Amino acid sequence: MNSSFNSVEEWENGFRGYYKGHFLNIERDHPSGDWYILVQDQTGECLYDGYFRDSKRLGLGSAIIQALKGSMLIDEETAKKMNAVYEF
Repeated sequence: MNSSFNSVEEWENGFRGYYKGHFLNIERDHPSGDWYILVQDQTGECLYDGYFRDSKRLGLGSAIIQALKGSMLIDEETAKKMNAVYEF
């Protein structure tokens, strides 16, 4: 995982950690469900709170990148680089 991530907890259907001080909680209720994403800034304000639509067939890595893009913590170019490096 990238050095910008810390306090990371990862399991089969979820991820919890921090990226550049922002809290990320990503999980799904069952393997065939869409990912649910919550991203909060340091004050607790929600930058992303909702389902990653049509993500049933996508892996956790794709959900993490969507969380970072959707909350505007990374741009499209950075997302492509992360995708290539981590092979999400």
